Amino acid sequence: MKYVYISYLFSLLFSGVVNAEFIFSAPDDAAIQKVSEQVLTEAYGNIGSTFSIKFFPNARSLLIANSGELDGEISRIEGLEKKFINLVRIPVAINYIEANSFVLNSNVHITASNWEDLRKYSLVCVNGVHFITQNLEKFKIECNYVTTFPQALEVLRLGRVDIAVLPKITGVALLKEEANDIIMIDKPIITMNLYHYIHKKNKDIIPVLQAELIKMQASGRIESIRKHYLENNGLH
Repeated sequence: MKYVYISYLFSLLFSGVVNAEFIFSAPDDAAIQKVSEQVLTEAYGNIGSTFSIKFFPNARSLLIANSGELDGEISRIEGLEKKFINLVRIPVAINYIEANSFVLNSNVHITASNWEDLRKYSLVCVNGVHFITQNLEKFKIECNYVTTFPQALEVLRLGRVDIAVLPKITGVALLKEEANDIIMIDKPIITMNLYHYIHKKNKDIIPVLQAELIKMQASGRIESIRKHYLENNGLH
């Protein structure tokens, strides 16, 4: 298996796929994607390529990736390839994401930590956060949508809704920067793995990149990167 990997790597070198620069889209203000960025920067570097990202509003980031304007999307949940058909998912989890409820300090009596609990309240969510949107649609729960994560917290702060349903790390990062009137309910509503998506035009690099990510996962390197980033930034 080792020799097959090395042989494939050399074939990519001659084809110009390795030793190339890849640019991926990522959603604005999504702190959890910093973990994915560090994992992928190391993985691409290990196979002789460079990795960088450009930021866009959450929903637009996927549209840009699917269009082929860039080389893919940094990391998203499983299943988006069914809708965004030009994207290929690398089937190795490089990160994971949790959704939590965020409420005003004055509403500490709210204990919404599952989808059924949310049904009782008015909600705000961010457009393009598919792992939240898909479950709200599945359970037929209504939500008011905004474009960015700071907008969601502002709607909550103004008292227009009871709960902001946000990715945990993103919400925690924003609270560290700008809010002391909002708290997070500790128990996650849901936890889901995140995967790297590559535009089909770059399919030649998938086998060698997947092999590298498998190696990093098996060695514990991916989890180590995540733990180190969250601890260093007070986000764990």
